[in-house]
Amino acid sequence: MLDVDAIGALAPKRWNDAALVLDEAAPSWPHSRKVRTVAVFYYRMGTGGAERVTRDLMTLWIALGYHVVFFCDEPDEGEPSDSVEYRLPEGVELETLPSCLSSQGDTYGARAHALHRALEAHNVDSLVYCQWLAPTLPWDLLVARELGISFIVHTHGTFLVLGCYGIPDLLELPSCYRHANGVVCLSRADYEFWSSYCSRVYETANPSPREMLGNPPASLCGHRILWVGRVSDDKYPTEVVPVMRKVVEAIPDATLSMVGPVDARLGEILASQIAEAGLSGHIVLEGGKTEDEMPAVYQGADIFLSTSHLEGWSLALAEAMASGLPVAMYDLSYLTLLKGERGIRSSSVGDTAALARAVIEILSDDVLRRDLGTDARAYLEELDGFDAAGLWARVFAECSPQLRETAEEESSCALLAAWDAVSFGARELVVENRSLRVQFDACQERVCALEQENDAIRQNLLRVTGSVSFRVGRVLTAPARKLRDAMRGE
Repeated sequence: MLDVDAIGALAPKRWNDAALVLDEAAPSWPHSRKVRTVAVFYYRMGTGGAERVTRDLMTLWIALGYHVVFFCDEPDEGEPSDSVEYRLPEGVELETLPSCLSSQGDTYGARAHALHRALEAHNVDSLVYCQWLAPTLPWDLLVARELGISFIVHTHGTFLVLGCYGIPDLLELPSCYRHANGVVCLSRADYEFWSSYCSRVYETANPSPREMLGNPPASLCGHRILWVGRVSDDKYPTEVVPVMRKVVEAIPDATLSMVGPVDARLGEILASQIAEAGLSGHIVLEGGKTEDEMPAVYQGADIFLSTSHLEGWSLALAEAMASGLPVAMYDLSYLTLLKGERGIRSSSVGDTAALARAVIEILSDDVLRRDLGTDARAYLEELDGFDAAGLWARVFAECSPQLRETAEEESSCALLAAWDAVSFGARELVVENRSLRVQFDACQERVCALEQENDAIRQNLLRVTGSVSFRVGRVLTAPARKLRDAMRGE
């Protein structure tokens, strides 16, 4: 068995071979024990979708009789700990750990010791890891499993994102998931994928937004479009501009409210594109809202628009449907919320023209709009019947000592081999693209440096040529210069 000192010393040497380290360590792991205390790790606790689901799960586990501890990353350097709003359910204890982003390789040892101390101090029996793409996941898994603590991965997104961020390490995560006691995922497609790696996979549904279901449905009496989410690259917010250009041509009084925290850089780009398209009066960036404010935001809309190319569940989509809003979005058919496209009109991913046509169709037909809104809400009411309590009781029960995990179990070898081949090729492309990017950035830096040098020379030249002494000198030397030019035949 490996103690925490050995794990901390091993991490710098074999950080990129985590899957192999887990393979080597697994045979000596002790049996997992009966679950009484559950720890959950997510890097922060705020108002985002994953955080809200994690908070709801902690409330559910307490109701099921488990003692719950929340693990999260320490506040950023320079950020006072009392400025962080954790918003934890009553009865949940808090532990902070060195950041999962900065604790890599040489710096992982401090996190390993902090995690080890926290797990033992609270007598944790099961660690639910909601930060499912964290670089520290394999090594935190190792720390937990060496203590006989079961490790459950809760994927708040789809496996399809593994190749989308240009990070080769993410492509290795499926091999590490093999050593988890269970994987909890959000769609049938993800269930099939993770079942090729882990012997216990559970398909769940995120808690329904009951505050929206408890309100009357939106009135749907106008042409108000709502977009909700982080205004960041992964939500493709700039695609609202070509969509709205076409929508406004057909429906001149149509407006779009974009609600969510705004990335400063992307906000400037988006504002510029909106102004250039002449849509300043039609697209408004509202910024973030509190959870208490969001029901009224949905109530005031007539249609929900999404431009995301990938989603794991989409809390905003669920809230919109629960509020009785019809939806126009891209075809993410693997999502549970899109099953049967209840209340939804979809188009091919990235086809902004088709997405605009869907919006126009819904806004132009009052009867269709209300029928779609009614169907969307009905589907969310059906999903509200999902037995989350029963699922999690089963998850923790199947971590019992009598059910020893077998990472060496055979699963779907064909899919496993296929993913290994695809991920190998993707890693090669990522590495090659990263190398090209480095070269490009170096060239860009050199160009900027040369431009700065050129500007400095130009300024010096202007100062010289604009001086009185220079002009006087030019007058005095004019005869000599004329003689020189004559001698050169000029």
